[in-house]
This record gives sequence, C-alpha cells and structure tokens, in this order.
Amino acid sequence: VSNPNNVRDFFQNGLSVSNNVSATGSGDRANFRLSFGNEQMKGIVPTSTLNRLTAGLNGTASLSEKLSANASVQYIRNKGHNRPGTGYDELNPLMGFTWFGRQVSTTQLKQLMTDSTIQEYNRQNGVDYTDMVNWNYSYHSNPWWNVLKNQNFDDRNRMLGSAQLQWKPMNWLTGMVRTGTDFYNQAHGFNMAQGWIGGYGGDQNTNGDYPQGGFNATSDFVNENNTDFLLTAVTTPLERLGLTVNVGGNRRVRSLSQRWIGTDKL
Repeated sequence: VSNPNNVRDFFQNGLSVSNNVSATGSGDRANFRLSFGNEQMKGIVPTSTLNRLTAGLNGTASLSEKLSANASVQYIRNKGHNRPGTGYDELNPLMGFTWFGRQVSTTQLKQLMTDSTIQEYNRQNGVDYTDMVNWNYSYHSNPWWNVLKNQNFDDRNRMLGSAQLQWKPMNWLTGMVRTGTDFYNQAHGFNMAQGWIGGYGGDQNTNGDYPQGGFNATSDFVNENNTDFLLTAVTTPLERLGLTVNVGGNRRVRSLSQRWIGTDKL
C-alpha cells in the first residue's frame, strides 16, 4: 500500500528567530561597540533545537600621538538538543528513508512504536531483543524511536579576546604587540533507550552496541593563547631604493583537557 506522504508526515517545518541589539559610542580619541544577540532554531527533524547566545564588546583608543590601542571580547554559547546525525548511521533519520520505500507509513510507525500486541507477536516470532515496533528488524531502527526515546545534547561556552598596542615613535619606525585568547568548554553526549537497533558508530569508546540501552557523556576544555610582537622600519637609503625591515616573534600555547564516561550495556 502506497504512503506517498511518509516523508512529510515525519519532518516538520523549521523555524529560526533572531534578535539583536547593539550600542555604539565615540569621542575625539576613542570609540566602542557593544552588541547582544539571541537565536532560537527549531529543526526540521522533530524535537531538534539549537539556541545561540552571543555578546561582543570592542573598542579603540588613541592614547597619545604615538600610541594607540584596540581590544575586543566575544562570548558565544550554543545549546543543542536532539540534533540529528549527518552521516551514514541510524542517528540520521534519512538513512531509514534511504532503505524503506513509499509502502512504509511513518504515521503508523509513530502510533505503533510501543504497541504491546505487536511486541508480544514479535517475541513469539524470535524478535526478543527489542521492544521497538518497526518496519524492519535487521540493522535499522524506527525513525521515531531516535527522536522520541533517545536523547542527545551538546552545550558549548566559548570566549575570545584580544588586545593590541601600536607605537610609532618615529615616522619610519612602528612597533606592535598583541595578545589573544580563545577558550571554550563543551559537554556533549547521548542517552540510548533500551531496544535501540543499529548501534552508534560515532562512539569510539564502546563497540556501538546499544540494544540494552546506554549513555555517553564527554566534556572538553580547550584553551589557546597567542602573543606576538612586530617592529617595522621603513627607510629609503637611496633615492630610488626602499628598504623595509621586520623583526618579530610569536608565542603560542594550547591546552586540552577531556573527560568521558559511558557504557553501552546497562
């Protein structure tokens, strides 16, 4: 029996709402800009959301005739819930649509996902490793199970900052020193409901087998700092010959800390 609307019956209309506000100010020797932004997105896959919060401040100042400075700081927070997979794995609902045809009703897959009568029938016929009601019990999962039973999350806080001083003691000589930092912490993971079929190939810490349920939680802290300086001299020793000399250096420090906990058999 054809179900020509089985794609439309699963996916939903996406929605994105953005709000931004900013303030600026300037004077004879300085200026600044302050901004805030908020974006809320609902994906086309049911229960998938992404919220983003941003804030930024930057400014420049002329400290003297020979010295100027500028600095900026930016904060970004992303918080996602049930974002779908994008590869060839069961966390991507399009994988299921690749394999089943128009004869599969996604509406019935949702309505009968945990139907007790069908569950008992399956157990009597050898399908005793899952309570999931599906169109197929080899490798593939009911697409509704992943969005309604399983859960995944990701939460990232990121901060970027930089500052720079520029010095021009003479017409032919300039000096610059600047420093910047970029650090973020993020937490991401998933909870697999008992009965999941198809594993999860993206989990490198387990064998990806989750018929008995499981979870995974990872947290990362990453920090990178860069500091550099540059002296530039521009001269014309001869009438038609110019000479530019640059002397500088850079120091980069990066650190990473990661924690993981999880299991694929509860």
